[in-house]
Amino acid sequence: MEKTFISTGIYTNGCVIPVTTEDPCIQVIHDEYSEDFRLNIYVGSTWIEAITISNYRSMCNAVSALPVYSSKNEYLGNVYSLIQEMLFWDMLRIHAA
Repeated sequence: MEKTFISTGIYTNGCVIPVTTEDPCIQVIHDEYSEDFRLNIYVGSTWIEAITISNYRSMCNAVSALPVYSSKNEYLGNVYSLIQEMLFWDMLRIHAA
């Protein structure tokens, strides 16, 4: 994400969309069909970014508090809690091997 979320909006494709993480149009959907951990971020129906295992450390604190839903609109927790759960299971797999 490389600090995609900035204080005045979302920087994408060379321009700033005037949306903050407090905007109700932002949705975070867990990608259940991805082989790796992936949370897709949408503004309305427009995909703007994905949080993955390789880029989660670059997100800002406001993004970590966003709620995450399944593709069936079930609440799964916030971004931070899902990342922590994913890291826990990865660590468990490493130590179980």
